[in-house]
Amino acid sequence: MKHSGINPETYSRYYRPNASPLHLYIQLLLLTGYQLSTVNCQLSTVNYQLSNCLTCQLSTINCQLT
Repeated sequence: MKHSGINPETYSRYYRPNASPLHLYIQLLLLTGYQLSTVNCQLSTVNYQLSNCLTCQLSTINCQLT
């Protein structure tokens, strides 16, 4: 029997005895998509903070040069 790659916690949390394999697959995709969008949101925030910091530093350097 081949291992499905689903850990026991995920299986017990999202699998119901009457659910089809397709239902389980869709639930896992939704969970993965949610986690990815959260990471994307966090990365956007970091990118925003870095660009603001860089702009501020460049303005300071420009001011010192003039």
